[in-house]
Amino acid sequence: LALKLEPTAEKWLTEILAAQRATLRDHPLLLFVGPEGGFTTEEQAAFLTAGIQSARIAKYILRVETAALTACALAQTFFAV
Repeated sequence: LALKLEPTAEKWLTEILAAQRATLRDHPLLLFVGPEGGFTTEEQAAFLTAGIQSARIAKYILRVETAALTACALAQTFFAV
């Protein structure tokens, strides 16, 4: 499962992980965290072509370093249960 983290995504990361829990037991999770300026138009097109959906991790925009750690912590905590 591959997800791109976007502050404006409609679905929350935890919501997507919950829906994909069975799949993720046997398959890896790949999270794309963009630069602080956001993904380029070309990158957005590539994600769309690859069918990679967006996920939201926080109510506000986070710095890239914080976003990456937050996403990993959410995923790890989610699967530790």
